[in-house]
Amino acid sequence: MQVFSVAMMDHPINQTHFKHNVGYSALESSASDYLNRPEQGTKAMVLSSFAAFVFQLPSLSVFLPTIDAQSHDDSDATVTPVGDYITQLDTPSARISHPLAIPILFRLTWSLSNETYSFAMAKLFDRLAAVSYANRATMAGSGIVRLVWDRLYPLPTSKSIGSTDLPVQESHALQKLLRRVIDVGAPLSDLKHLFKRTSSNGAVGLKALTALKGNPQARWPSFLSFRGDRCGLDVENLNLKGRGISVLLWIYIEHRSHVPIHLFGCVSAESRGAQSTLFALVLKPDGCLAIQPNSRKTSETGDGQGIVTLPGSMIQRGRWTHLGLTWGSGESGLKMHIDGHLTDTLSTIVYPRFSQIHIYYGSSPLEKSYTGSNPASAVHSRRPTPQHTRSFSSFTSQLSLPPANPPPPQYYVSSTHILNTTLSPAVIRLAHHLGPRYTGTLRTGLGRHLTYEAATALNVYLFASAGTTNLGTDLATGLEIGLGEAVVCALLPSGWIEQPPRAIEELELDAPWLGERRVLNCVAEKDQRGAGWASVRGDVVKCEVVGTDEALRRVGGAAVGLGFVQRAELYLAGYEVLAQLLYEKAGLISVDIFQSLFEFLGVDFKTPSKSVVTNPQSYRAFALDIDLWARTNPSVQSAYFDHFSTLLTTSKLSRFTIKSKLSKLPVLKKLLLAVQLGIFRDEMEAQLVRALKVVAHAIWTPESIKALVAYLAANLHTSQAGTAALTPMSTMSSLPPQPDKSVIAQRAELVLDVVITVLHSSHHLQRFCAALPASRILLLLLGERPTPVVAAHMLTLLGLMMNNSPSFGRKFELAHGWTVIRCVVPGAWDPSVHVAAFDLLFGRIGGNASSGHGEGQVVNPVMFSTILTALQRGLQQRESDAVMDVLVGEMVELYESVPTFRLLFKTKSSMTIFVDLYRDFLKLRREEGQTEREGTGARLEEKLRKLANLLSENSVIDAGQRQELRDLSNGARPINTSRRASARISLNTLGGAEPTYVKTMMRLASWRKTTATSERQRLRKMIQDRLDYLV
Repeated sequence: MQVFSVAMMDHPINQTHFKHNVGYSALESSASDYLNRPEQGTKAMVLSSFAAFVFQLPSLSVFLPTIDAQSHDDSDATVTPVGDYITQLDTPSARISHPLAIPILFRLTWSLSNETYSFAMAKLFDRLAAVSYANRATMAGSGIVRLVWDRLYPLPTSKSIGSTDLPVQESHALQKLLRRVIDVGAPLSDLKHLFKRTSSNGAVGLKALTALKGNPQARWPSFLSFRGDRCGLDVENLNLKGRGISVLLWIYIEHRSHVPIHLFGCVSAESRGAQSTLFALVLKPDGCLAIQPNSRKTSETGDGQGIVTLPGSMIQRGRWTHLGLTWGSGESGLKMHIDGHLTDTLSTIVYPRFSQIHIYYGSSPLEKSYTGSNPASAVHSRRPTPQHTRSFSSFTSQLSLPPANPPPPQYYVSSTHILNTTLSPAVIRLAHHLGPRYTGTLRTGLGRHLTYEAATALNVYLFASAGTTNLGTDLATGLEIGLGEAVVCALLPSGWIEQPPRAIEELELDAPWLGERRVLNCVAEKDQRGAGWASVRGDVVKCEVVGTDEALRRVGGAAVGLGFVQRAELYLAGYEVLAQLLYEKAGLISVDIFQSLFEFLGVDFKTPSKSVVTNPQSYRAFALDIDLWARTNPSVQSAYFDHFSTLLTTSKLSRFTIKSKLSKLPVLKKLLLAVQLGIFRDEMEAQLVRALKVVAHAIWTPESIKALVAYLAANLHTSQAGTAALTPMSTMSSLPPQPDKSVIAQRAELVLDVVITVLHSSHHLQRFCAALPASRILLLLLGERPTPVVAAHMLTLLGLMMNNSPSFGRKFELAHGWTVIRCVVPGAWDPSVHVAAFDLLFGRIGGNASSGHGEGQVVNPVMFSTILTALQRGLQQRESDAVMDVLVGEMVELYESVPTFRLLFKTKSSMTIFVDLYRDFLKLRREEGQTEREGTGARLEEKLRKLANLLSENSVIDAGQRQELRDLSNGARPINTSRRASARISLNTLGGAEPTYVKTMMRLASWRKTTATSERQRLRKMIQDRLDYLV
C-alpha cells in the first residue's frame, strides 16, 4: 500500500490509468486483504497510506502509527494528543485527488472497530473540511453525507456499519463534520435520503430536520476551484468587435498568495511574433486589485512589477464578491466595480484595437514557473515524469519539520460573463443583485430571475439614483429582453466536461493528462471554433453542490414543508423551523396571513365564540413567539393582541382552552418579558398591557401570581439597593439599549395597575392570598419611598384585603403594617393617594361610596393618623398648598357632617399632632409675611383656622388642647415645655425613627434584594434562550 500511495503521488498518468482501468472496487478489495493480515502495525500503515493516497499528502502516511505510539490504555486520555497531532499536520497543503476513495477509507476504518482509529479519522476529515470550502464540496460529492449520517443515526432495523453506540468524542467529531459539509451542500441523492429520514413512524425526525436546517445564510452555488500557481482556463480567438469590453465575475478568495496572482487577462491573438498581454487583473497579497498593463515581457507578469494598483478595490477573503470591469475607448477609461459599486477609474491605459483575443482566467499562459514555488505546482506540468521510484523515507523524514511553504493560493469562480460593450453601472448593479447562484447567460430577460431580496435591493438603488439619465432605459432593457448578443462568453460550472482519455500508450507528449477537460462557452456561435470552450490548465476542479433549499424545491417544494407541519403535532421543532422562516419575512405578514396562521391554531375569526386552541404545541411556537410578532406592522400586532381576548373572553370554550390547553404554557411570562424588555413601542405597548390584563384574569395560577409579584418587587423601586441593575447586560449584546430606571419603574406601574384591577375580583383575591403571604407582600411592594401611583394602589389593595377578610387587619398589625403605612405613605401624598386613603378610612372599594359600611361610617380609624401625618408634612412645603387645601377642606366637610369622623379627634395623640402642625403652620406663615399669603395659601390658612375653631369648641377634646388652639388662633405664643417634648416624641415616631419601623424596613430590604437577585437570574436565562433561538 505504501508503494501504491507513492506511485500515485503527483503522477497524473498513473492516476488516470488507475481511475479508468483499475477502479476503486479492486482497491477496496486489496486494502481489505491487507487489513486482515496479522502483522503488527499493518492496519495503521495501510490506513495511513490510503489517507495519503486520497489527499495527496505525504505526511499522512505515518499519522496512525504515530498516534499508536502516543496512545494510552484509556481511550479518553488519547483524545487530546490525537487532536493536537492532527492540528499540527500540514493539512492546508492537502488536495483531494480521489474523492471516490473517501467512502472506502471510512468503511475500512470502521470495519476494524478501533475507537482510536475511528476518532482520528473523523478528526482528520473535520480538519481537512475546515481548511477550504472546496474540500467540503468534494467530500459532499463523494457521498460522505449519507455515509456519516448512517454511522451516527442508524435505523434500528437496518444493518448499518458500525455500532449504534458510538464513543462520545467520535460522535462529536462526525456531527461537526456533517454540519460543515451540509452548510455547503450535498448531492441531491444524499439530501433526499435525509428528507426521507425526516419522517419517522408518522412523526418528524428531529435530528434529520435539524441537520437539514443547517445555516440558512449559507447558500453556496456550484463553482470552479482554482488551486496553485499554474492553473487556469483559456478561451482562444474570442471575437470582440465592439468598442469596449466588460467582464463580470463572481469570486471567492479562500487562500491568498504571498505574491501577486492573475485573476483574468487578455492576450493578443497574433499569428506572427510573440504574444503579449494586453491587460490583466491582478490580486495582490493584501487583497487589493491591480491592473497589469500591456507588456511583451512575460517576466513582468510573474514578478509583480509594472502593475497599477486600484486602491479602492479590495476583495475580502471568505465571502463571495462580484467584480465588474469595463474598459472602452474614448474618455471612459477602465472602471472597476466591487459588489455593484464603482470603486476605481483608470484612464491612463489606452484601450487597444483588436477583433480577436485570447482570454484566460487564473494564471497567465505566458507565465514562467517561479523558483521555489509550491511543490504542489508540479501537478500542473504538461509532461509529468514517473515518480514511483521515490523512497518512502524521503518524505516520512520530513514529518518532524514544519511546512516549508504556506498554503497554495486558492479561489473559486461561480460564473463569469464577457461582453463586447461597456455596461452601465445600473446593469452591473443588476448583475450583482442576481447573486452568485444565478446560472444564466444574461442574454434573456433578467426580471424573471429576481428574488425578493434582489427586487428590494434594486428598488432601493433606483430610489437612491432618482434623476440619473438613461438609468431606467438600461435597466428596462436588461430586465425585459436581457443583454442579447453583447454577451460573447459565459462560463458556468454546469458547462464542465471531462471525458475519459485514450489509452496510455496512445497518449502524445502534449496530450492533456486528465483527458479532455473543458468548460463550454454557453453563448458561443457555431463558427467560433476556438471560443466554443475554455480549456483547463492545472489544478482546476469542478465542485457541484446542491443546497438544502434547492433540494427541497426539487423533491416537492412547499408540500414537504407542509408535511413537516402536518406530522409535527407532538414535536415543537417542526414549528420552530417554520417560525424561523417567518422571521425573515415578518415584514411581509399581513392581517390576512395572520388570520390564516391563527385559524390553523384554532382561532375562528368569522365566529369568535367558537374559537379554541386545537394544538398547544403549535400555539406555543407561533402565538408565544413575541419576537416574531414584534417585527410585523402595527395592524398585525393589534390583531395579535386582540386574539387573546377572543380566546380567553369572547369564546364560549374559553374555560376549556384555559384548563386543557393553556394552563401549562408560559403565556403570561412571555407577555411579561415583552413588557420588561420594551419590545413593543408607543400605542402597541398599551395594547400589550391590555393583553396582559386579559391573560392574567384568565390564567390566575400560583405560578402566574408569583411571576407577577417577583417582577413588581424587582422593578417598582429601581433606585433602591439591590434592584438598580436588573438587566444582565452581558447577554444583551444584540438587544436594543435598555431604558433608564424611570422607564423601568413606569412599566412596572403599568403591570401593578393590571394586578390591582384583577384583584378587584374576590375570587382572584382569595387565590392571591392563598398563594402568598398577603400582608408581607403588600409591604414589600409598597417599599420605603414609593411613588404616588404605587402608594395609591397599595392603599387600594389594603382596602380590598380588609374588606375580603375581617381578620386581615389584625394580621397586618402583627406585621407592623400600620406603622409602615403611617411612616411611608405621607411622603408620596397626592390627589390619588388622598382618594385611596379616605376610601380606606371609610371602607369604600374603588371610590364607590355604596360599598362602604353604611354612609358616613368610619371603618378603619387607624388610617386617620396617616392622614394627619400627611397633612403635617404637606403644610411645611409651599408647593403642596393646593393638595393640602383639598385635604383640609374635606376634613372640615367631614367634621361637620359625619359624627364618627369627629370622634377621631377624641384621642389625645391625634390632637397632639394637630396642635403641633397648626402651630408650625402659623409660625411659618408669619415669617413669610402678608404678601405671600394670597390665593391658595390664603384659602388653606382660612380652612385650617376654621377646622381649629371647630375643634376648640368640641367638648370631647381635652380642655387644655382646646385652649391651646384658641390661643394660637388669637395670635398668642404659649410655650409648654412638656407638651413640646411630647410632640417631638410623636414626630420621631411618625417620621420613621421608631425602632419597630427600622427593623421592619431592614427585613423588607433584605427580602427585596433576594427577590431581585432571583429575578435577575430568571431574566438572564430567558434572554439567553431568546438570543439562542434568534441566532
